[in-house]
Formats: sequence, C-alpha cells, structure tokens
Amino acid sequence: MATPHVAGIAALWYEKTGQGALELWGNLTRASFRLRASSLDVGAGLTQAPQ
Repeated sequence: MATPHVAGIAALWYEKTGQGALELWGNLTRASFRLRASSLDVGAGLTQAPQ
C-alpha cells in the first residue's frame, strides 16, 4: 500500500519543482525520514511531502 502514497508525494514534488524523474527520485529519497529498521525492510524510510 505504500506505492499510491509515494506516487502522490512524487506528484506534489513535481508540482512544486517541475523536475524530471531522476531529480524527483533524488528529492524523495533525500527528504525521507530514516527509520530504525533495515533498509532492506523499509527502503529509504518514510517519505515526506514538500513544504
């Protein structure tokens, strides 16, 4: 169920910045909140919407 949420956040980042796919991917991973679990289990962490 994370995919629709991340897609929505990616759309918000695109709306704010107008960046392409690679830049959006970078924003999503850099702006994510790291979780204590292994990255194999939770990926880059909890993604954050732009402010």
